[in-house]
Order: sequence, then C-alpha cells, then structure tokens
Amino acid sequence: MRRMALPLTIITFFIGLLHWFIYSMASQSFTVAPTWLAVLLTIGVVFMPGSLLLSMSSYRERLRFLTQAGYIWMGVFTIAFFFALIQLTLSLFSAPVHSSWMLYATLIISLWALRINIFGPKVITHKVNGPEFLRGLRKIHISDLHVGMPMLRQPWLQKVVDRILATNPDLVVVTGDLVDAPYEETAALLDPLAQIKVPKFYVTGNHEYIRGGDWESRLRDLGFHSLHNSHQIIHRQDKKIMIAGVPDRSVRGFSRNLQSNPDIALQTAVPVDYKVLLAHQPGSVFDLKNEKCDLLLSGHTHGGQIFPFGLFARLANPVVSGFKTINGIRVFAHQGTGYWGPPMRWFTRCEIVVFEYI
Repeated sequence: MRRMALPLTIITFFIGLLHWFIYSMASQSFTVAPTWLAVLLTIGVVFMPGSLLLSMSSYRERLRFLTQAGYIWMGVFTIAFFFALIQLTLSLFSAPVHSSWMLYATLIISLWALRINIFGPKVITHKVNGPEFLRGLRKIHISDLHVGMPMLRQPWLQKVVDRILATNPDLVVVTGDLVDAPYEETAALLDPLAQIKVPKFYVTGNHEYIRGGDWESRLRDLGFHSLHNSHQIIHRQDKKIMIAGVPDRSVRGFSRNLQSNPDIALQTAVPVDYKVLLAHQPGSVFDLKNEKCDLLLSGHTHGGQIFPFGLFARLANPVVSGFKTINGIRVFAHQGTGYWGPPMRWFTRCEIVVFEYI
C-alpha cells in the first residue's frame, strides 16, 4: 500500500484539478457559485480513485454499491469535462452563454448513457463476403464482457447467452477481457457459457492477466477451445477453416515466459481454405510478419465507450470499431459486449456481433 501512496496522491491531485476546471466552467455565469456543486465535485474527487481501490480490496463485495457509485461518477465526470471544454470555447470565441446549460446537459446525457443497463447488449448483424463454402455460416463474436463488474454478474451473462442462442449460431468466438474480478470470485459466474453447444473459441485479454488466474483452463472446462498461439481446424463442405488465436499482445508485461505470436498461431503444414485470427487488440495485426489471415477479430477498444474517448482510442489503435483493411488483412474491432468502469455509453453500444457470410 505504501508503494501506491505517491502515485495515488499524484493521480488524486490531477483529478482534483480537472474537477476544479469543471466547477469553474459550470459556475462561470453565477453571481454566487452553487454550494451543492462544490460539495458534489469534492465527493467526486474522492470517489474516482476510491472506487478503483475498493474494487481491488477485500471489501469489494460487501461495498459493491460504493464501487458502482464511483464508476458512475467516473462517467458523469467524463461527460461534464467534455461540456466544460465546450463552455470554455464558447466563452473565448463567442457571445457569453449562461453556464447553467452544462448542468442540464450533463444530467440528461448521463441518464441517457445509463440506459444500456436496461436494454443490455444489442445484436448487430454484419453481412460478410466470403468464399462459396462459407455462405450461410453464422459466426457470433463477443468481446470485453468484463464479467465481475458490479452490474455485470451471472444474471447479466445469462441474458447474453440467451441472445446468442437465439441467433442460432454455427460457432462462437470470445476475444478477451471476459472477466474483471479475482478468479476465485468470478470463475463460477461463467457457468452460463456452458450452454453454448456449437464450436466455441476463446483468447485472453489484458484484464485476465491483471486479475490473475488460469482463465484458459476455466474456459476449457466450459467447452471452449482456449487458443494460446495455437489454432483449431474445423470443416465445412469438405473445406478447412482455421480458427487461430493469441493471448493479449501485452502479455510479456505480466510474465516474461509468455508471448503473443500470431505467426506461430497461424503456422500449419496442412492446406487451409480460410483463416481467422482471434486477438484481443486490433494492433496484433502489426505482429504478423510471415503469416497472413483472411480476417482478424479483435476487441479491447470498446469503441471509445464514452464520447469523446473514441478520439483518444484512435491514437492507440489502428481501428476502434468496425472493419478496416490493414496490410492486406481485414481487421474487425468489436465495441464490447459489456463495458469497463462506468456502466455507461455515449455514441457507442454494447454489442453481440453476428457475422453472416453471403
């Protein structure tokens, strides 16, 4: 805990400055600044780092509601900060606008962003051109479920599984960040995934390594092919389809004994008619040196989750959502079936993706 004291102090100070900026912009047009706003923002300064610490403590289950409140504030803060930047721009370059609009806009957009907890992930269908033998194949792609977050528990996962089964899939793939809580608390929450009986495949994301635990073995127990720089061959109309997978590309940062190597995953002495690579990060496309694949499926970006973070996500990822061809390889970035942190989305969606080959 002592090792965290200095960085935590620096982070809290920085968060405090950002909250002060929101306060100064929101109260700009008031003769007397609202006291309740100052109190609310002060609580928010404590809640943001506090919720993260609480989520990693032994009290996380008993005080889950406090963790959730902190995460919600994180989302509200993000939206308020964006509007504060707009207010600053308006005050510098146009006629004065009463800053109270910030408070109303933040409240309305925050409530709108919370709607995902009512409706759950949306089933999105993409028509994909492919060779003749793939026509009619329905492949389901889920990613970044973050099971174990305060509102993403087993009942939520059961709804996800029910929606997957309703699509009548031929195969299912999971591209990492399946979980976001300690192994001993979360492993049993994944039981609904056993209800999926079609061929199913899994690769790890960075959060599996952050939380610790042998998630690849757990998924094998649930009937998945856990792909770790490896592949499986499935057959369709006497043709061979390779489903290859790699662990998260940051895995060496967690253990020097681990690596993410898509070239190894795709290597084969057997002729294959179609190759799919599963990787948590879309940036894994740059790790391909000798091998090629027809389609790379990834997640990690959440589509930015809460606008305008998608703009920053584009600085770190070659594609944030949807399809993009990179080095001759078609890459798809999933926006996430769940979410991380704030149970909120703005200009993005929670999705279960159906690839239907035509």
